[in-house]
Amino acid sequence: MIHEVMVLDHSGPDLAFILYGASLKFFLFGALFVRLVIDVSASGIWASEAAFVAGLLGFAVLVGIVESVMARLRLTRVPQMLVGASVLSVFALVLLLR
Repeated sequence: MIHEVMVLDHSGPDLAFILYGASLKFFLFGALFVRLVIDVSASGIWASEAAFVAGLLGFAVLVGIVESVMARLRLTRVPQMLVGASVLSVFALVLLLR
């Protein structure tokens, strides 16, 4: 939803490249997240790939739910969300350096 203005300013092949880049970024972040979260020690390659695809589908559904809920978020709550994200980032850094 952040890149709406950029999308509205382009059309044709430029728009296609922008949308392809956004979908590729979404897939790569999703694949990285699924591989980090789901530890698949299955016996076969097909079982591990099926778990990966199921994880990607679950990730896509989760992102869709978050996008639909966040669309109704009032802008007065954004500073609270930024503070919460910053606190969680500092907490993760402390845990990492420990």
